[in-house]
Amino acid sequence: MSSFLLNTLKSYIPDILQLRIAEDATPPSQPVVEQYLAAVLFVDISGFTALTEEFAAQGPSGAEDISAILNDFYGQWITIIKRYGGDIVKFAGDGLLVIWANEDLEKASLLAAQTAIQARAQLENFSAGNRTLSTRIAVAAGQIAITRLGGVFNRWEMVVTGDAIEQIGRAQPSLPPGAIVASPEAWERLAEHANGNPAQAGHMSLSGIRSKVQPEAERVIPLEENSIQALRSYIPGAIAKRIDAGKSDWLAELRRVTTLFINIPELTRNQDVAAAQKIAQILQSSIYRYEGSMSKLPPPEAAALR
Repeated sequence: MSSFLLNTLKSYIPDILQLRIAEDATPPSQPVVEQYLAAVLFVDISGFTALTEEFAAQGPSGAEDISAILNDFYGQWITIIKRYGGDIVKFAGDGLLVIWANEDLEKASLLAAQTAIQARAQLENFSAGNRTLSTRIAVAAGQIAITRLGGVFNRWEMVVTGDAIEQIGRAQPSLPPGAIVASPEAWERLAEHANGNPAQAGHMSLSGIRSKVQPEAERVIPLEENSIQALRSYIPGAIAKRIDAGKSDWLAELRRVTTLFINIPELTRNQDVAAAQKIAQILQSSIYRYEGSMSKLPPPEAAALR
């Protein structure tokens, strides 16, 4: 049972965080910020809102249907991402954020671009009931910061910010459905290896790859059962309760909710981790006091793609 629980929890946690837990399995107690060079891939599903509204009108059966569709769609994406060594750090509604943390930004950018090209070829006009799904994809490269904040009720959030994430936001005007757009910083690393056409504001729309790079072998991160509490700290409470009840295969449902979106730029731009921690804890305390659930702390730059 412990082995099953460990593997289930790991499936929700990015590799870059699992590596830190492998080094020290002590549950988090203090905010931490770490800097990396990385290529970043952001994927946004076009047509997702209309699709969910259509299936929501069908009631409980609609939840199961859309869960099956998204599991198939994202499952294929995840397989391709893993094949090229990407690390999925955030699912944000109808999008996902992937990083390749590597000092060799040229190699990291090329792996991200190869992932995008293959996924588009494999999943273009993906059939979803009476509709089709397409994607808008942005590739960026540069500095990122991974900050772990919170701690109220032992619940911690991982926030990804930095120049590469801001590039994702700036790519938004250049992203029609079906496009793969590289930021100027990413194109600087891709120009010798990829084909593309000029887009807005110095961005490039990728059309193909001329020279490919092989990813490293898929890494296996050895975590022991003493890592369970540290892993659990990053799992949303609603999901953790389902996992504890042995219902990890039954997480699709439709709920009527009231949603609060709070834009606090200082939380992600402020270089003072202590100030960011104070903001995060105030948010957590206020939300939990009124029986709310914090979905995520995404960077506002990525939210520009919504």
